[in-house]
Amino acid sequence: MRNAIKNYGAFDDSLARTLVWMSAWDMTRDGELPVSDWVALVTAAIDTEPEVSVVGVLLRYTKLATDFYANPLRRASYYKSLANALYDAAHNADPGSEHQLQFVRGLISFATEPSHLEWFAGLVEGTNHLEGLKIDVDLRWGLLTRLTTTGYWQPSRIDDELARDNTAFGAQSAAFARAAVPTAEAKAAAWTLLTETKDVANSIYQYTAMGFRQPEQAALLEPYVSQFFVDAEAVCELHEHHMAEDFLLFAFPAVFVEEATVEMATEYLDTRADGNVALLRYVREGRANLIRAMRARQADL
Repeated sequence: MRNAIKNYGAFDDSLARTLVWMSAWDMTRDGELPVSDWVALVTAAIDTEPEVSVVGVLLRYTKLATDFYANPLRRASYYKSLANALYDAAHNADPGSEHQLQFVRGLISFATEPSHLEWFAGLVEGTNHLEGLKIDVDLRWGLLTRLTTTGYWQPSRIDDELARDNTAFGAQSAAFARAAVPTAEAKAAAWTLLTETKDVANSIYQYTAMGFRQPEQAALLEPYVSQFFVDAEAVCELHEHHMAEDFLLFAFPAVFVEEATVEMATEYLDTRADGNVALLRYVREGRANLIRAMRARQADL
């Protein structure tokens, strides 16, 4: 397996490559392969994998691995190596290609270095260019959200962008970005919207829930670990089915991969056996994911 990971780019058969990365991913999820090996595979595969759809899948899995399965003390180094590899891949890709766009989108997920964030800012403001890369509305929001999530730009830039893109897509993108702002005030405002506000559009609610949980902001999210179990039942009564599910999925304290969180979930389940069926199912699934993530983190220590 280590030889296959190291030499992933040498496989010229798509089936062989697929078998390697699928096997490696299953082992990573099951705590049999450290996240460090998965990151090594992805950084080796980035500029050699000819199927752009595979690149997208690898990057999605990698975001999951680094955020939930990795040793938190090593996450910053994983982000840095992935961001450097994606930055180089984006500049080496064919101008205007789907690969180039996928690399830039992947870079958005992992960029923390000032040099990368400065480059993002230039792309949004038009002072930097990457040959062939079209900065459409979707990509602009992705770049801006990363800049505000990391604190590189002030949250006021979100309002400026929404004024520029005053559409339904702009509104939901702004909702995500506001919930992802790295301040206690932003988290409190997002939580209030999710748990107390009745008249809110489904898309705004969903994107607020998605933006709220940023694994890099664990310190800001800590007050909401126990609060989730306090508010979950009331949220299910306040909102219709799909909105309540968004809360249960994205507000569950999955970032806190600890025995204490598992114990909270277990106690909640044990004392509410006859409670809301959907709520209990999401808590059970959340607990199972925590246990899986704990095994994977142990493998990455």
